[in-house]
Amino acid sequence: MTAAPPGELDQVNERNALVMEFLTEVSTDLERLRAASLATDALDSAAWRRLQTTAHNIAARAEALKLGVMQQCARELEQFSTEVIRPTDGDRSESIQGAMIALEILTLELQALKKSS
Repeated sequence: MTAAPPGELDQVNERNALVMEFLTEVSTDLERLRAASLATDALDSAAWRRLQTTAHNIAARAEALKLGVMQQCARELEQFSTEVIRPTDGDRSESIQGAMIALEILTLELQALKKSS
């Protein structure tokens, strides 16, 4: 049996702590987003910008922690939020629906990560 290089266990423990902190904070963020999204038609552009910013931050942190699926889910939520905010003459309902689906998928991925951690 070979011994782990010095400090490797500390790095693993530190990463695990960062992932657990991330999961806890994202859980809180997602609960807030889901509560706000219950009346998606009532959400104003400021609420959609907050959702966009939160999704962006989740994606950036997921990338740093090498949580690829979580990162991709958050990027999709960010993109749909951007499409809802973008001024167009078109119907926003598809983008709103896409954002709500992305939010649910992000929540499912979060639950899967919690179970595996």
